[in-house]
Order: sequence, then C-alpha cells, then structure tokens
Amino acid sequence: MAALQNSDRLCEIRLNVTIPLLEKITKLPPASFPALEHLELGAGTNDMFTLPNEPFVGPFPNLHVLHVAKIAFPALQRVLPSAHALVELHLEALPSSGYITPAALLTFLPVMTCLERLYLDFRSPISRPISGGGGPTPQGRAVLLALEWFTLYGVSEDLECLLSRIDASGIMNINVTFFNQATIFDTSQFLRFISRTKTQRSHDTAMLYCSDSDISMTLTQRGRPLQMKLRVLCMPLDWQLSCMAEIFAGLYPIVCNVRTFHISAIPSDSAQDDVDPSPLLELFRPFTNVEGLFLPHHVASHVKHILEREGLLPNVRVTDVAGNTFDSMPSLLSASSSPTPISPSSSLRWLTPIESPISSLAELASHSPTHSPSPQS
Repeated sequence: MAALQNSDRLCEIRLNVTIPLLEKITKLPPASFPALEHLELGAGTNDMFTLPNEPFVGPFPNLHVLHVAKIAFPALQRVLPSAHALVELHLEALPSSGYITPAALLTFLPVMTCLERLYLDFRSPISRPISGGGGPTPQGRAVLLALEWFTLYGVSEDLECLLSRIDASGIMNINVTFFNQATIFDTSQFLRFISRTKTQRSHDTAMLYCSDSDISMTLTQRGRPLQMKLRVLCMPLDWQLSCMAEIFAGLYPIVCNVRTFHISAIPSDSAQDDVDPSPLLELFRPFTNVEGLFLPHHVASHVKHILEREGLLPNVRVTDVAGNTFDSMPSLLSASSSPTPISPSSSLRWLTPIESPISSLAELASHSPTHSPSPQS
C-alpha cells in the first residue's frame, strides 16, 4: 500500500482485493499514475467488492494492460478515455454494480488504436437492448487495425452491438460464447464484421464438439494460424444442435468454403433410430461444399443414411475416427425400406429457410453501408 502513495513512479499494479485491503484503499487520497503500464484488479473470492473512485484519478497515457475481474470498478470509465496506448483490455465477470454496457464501451474504443487483445465477459444470461440500457450513444466507429484477439462471453445482442461499430481487418482469433437464450440468435452484424476483415473469410475446416453442458463450432484455415470459435452454453443435445443450426443458418457466406467437417463427442444414444435428426440436418444445410465428414464410429453409418435419404451433401465422404469409410447403402434406400419420417418435437426450435440468402461475403460487403472512419484523437 505504501507503493500506491508514490503514484507518479509506479509502472505496475496488481491487487487481489480483500476486505482488509479495500478498507486501506478507501483511505488513500486521489492520485494520478502517469507512468503506469500494467493495472490488474481482481478478487479471489465470490464476494462482490466495489473499489472507490479514488485513488485512480488519471490520466493513464502509458497504460498498456488493463485487467479487471470479479469486482466493480467505477473508475473504469475514468481510466478508459485516456488509455490511448492500451494493448490489452480484459474485463471479466463484472458484478451488476460495475457493469459497463457494450454501447458505453464503444464510446471509449475509438481512441484505443493500439489495442491487440479484447476480452469481454459480461457473465449474465439476461438479454439487454442494443441501445445498451440507456447508456451513452456511440459516436463514429472504432477502427482497430492492431486487434488480433477478440473474446466475448454474453448474449447475441452484446455481440451485435459491439461489432456493428468495430472494424478489425487483421483479426486472427475470434472466440464467442453465448449463454443459452430464448430469443433468436441474431448474427447479421457479426457477418458484416467478418466481411470487412481480410483474415476470416475463407475457412476450409469445421470442428463441432458437444459436451453435457455446451456445444461449440471452430472454423480454421489450413496452414494459417486463424480461428473462429462460436460456443453456446446449453443442453440437451437436440437443443444444442438446434441453437448451433440457428446461428450458422445466417452465416452461409462464412462456411460455404468449408471442405472438411469433424464432429466429436456425440453422446452414444444419439445413434438410435428414434432420435429426431432434424437439428443435425439443419446444421449441415449451410455447409454445401463439404467433401469430407469425420464422425464418431457409433453415429457414422446413421448420419450417412440420413444425408442420403434427405439428399444433403451429395458429394460427401463419411469417415469414422478409425478411418473406415461409409459408402452409399442401397439397401437402406430401396423401395422395401421404410425410412423413419422426420416428425417435429416440442423440445426443438424449428428453423425456417432463409429467403434470398446472401451468397458471398463480397455481395454482403456491396450491400453494407459505407462508413468513413472517425478521426482518431
């Protein structure tokens, strides 16, 4: 604590906030930190702490790294406007008393032209209006040419609000986790954001992973260190597949070049004939050019049969993890067969076909409004 009283010479502050430490901080006088480069504030317990506005007065012209986790930090909106040199911004699991809306954050991002890593964890499954719940209205766009890593935990409204006003043409890694939500997953602004990049437009490999509590899809490009991962925290399997199908139904221009599709960790009971295949079929529909489909052994032949019956992915080669290839099975498709009809299930959200889908990112870009980058201050 004595070091905080020499604020003009401090380069790094790392505080694990406890009740005794909080009591000492509240007694400190206001101070500026002109040399501060690294500020990390967090709580090691589940207690919801709120740091006082003082002693963090600012400005913070040399701040490179800012981590705030599990505490309310009201001075955050005082720190961010002067953080022109910020390289990494990490806001994790902020309590409701310290929550900063996506719209409010967008008012500060345009000055962070050096930002390389942006990690935002809103940790609330409650949907919020795109207006940011009455916060300040963003002005202009955030042109973040240095941004390489973007991570978001939240609902689709959070993602749409942020990416509607961010340009990051060189982004390398996108990692988005959605909470289970009753509303439709809107990804229209996410698609437009991707259309403005130079790095995330030609993924050729997709990997789907299912667990007891979540489902994720990772898109990659062979030979390049690029990744886009979308994850939904939900259960059971039919709901997981339905959520992921809904998301990717609107992302056809991103996945139309995928040639290889891997699926792992499908529960063993999903191979049974009485399991409704509709969510899986809807998930496959945007991936029109897949040539290689790799599946767990216990579902490979079943999925191959369903694809042939529905006429989906006619050129696909289905292979299990052991390298066994499942070719066409005429006996399953003969007149004597009685394919199990697809019947709706009340536990699923059904998707409707996209009317006049956008066929490419180039077409999307041509329909997007032209934005002039705001002058950076």
